[in-house]
Amino acid sequence: MAEARHARLNAQMELAGRSRKGQLKQADRLAARYVALLDGNGGAVLKDMQSGDQQEVATAEVVARVLRDRGLR
Repeated sequence: MAEARHARLNAQMELAGRSRKGQLKQADRLAARYVALLDGNGGAVLKDMQSGDQQEVATAEVVARVLRDRGLR
C-alpha cells in the first residue's frame, strides 16, 4: 500500500469484509482502472477493469506493472 501511494497511485484496501464479487463491484463504482487481488502467498491477480484482462503477477510487481501499463515508467 505504501509503495503504491509513494508512486502517487490511489490505493485502498478492502476492510469491510466484502466477497470477491462485492470487492470488484465496489472497485467498479469507484471507477478503479486496476484491481490487485492478493493471495497471501506472495502472488496476486492484477485485473484491468476497463478491458477485463487479468494476469498473475508477484505481489512485489503489482505497482511496477500498473505504472508500466499506464506508461509512467
